[in-house]
Amino acid sequence: LAHSAEPLELRASLVSSHGASQALLAGSQQARFYRVGERLPGGSVLRRVEVSYVVLWRNNREERLLLKPPGRHVLPASQTPATPAQATSLYLRPLAEQP
Repeated sequence: LAHSAEPLELRASLVSSHGASQALLAGSQQARFYRVGERLPGGSVLRRVEVSYVVLWRNNREERLLLKPPGRHVLPASQTPATPAQATSLYLRPLAEQP
């Protein structure tokens, strides 16, 4: 598929096996979720939502819009090496039933 020239940015994709997939698309004015079949601000139609891209129907052909890579990590990388978890003999006990 050709890369889309649509002036949109794919920020998130929610893929559902039940036909309720959505994509968070940002234009110059706002960002909002769109469902498959909805018309987008530039006139194209959201045709399919995948994990890392969406397929748009624009000018009688399919185009692909890729997920925008994050500009920074949400969680910073640890500076110290991870240590294996310590075994423990502490366990939770079930609460006694209350009368």
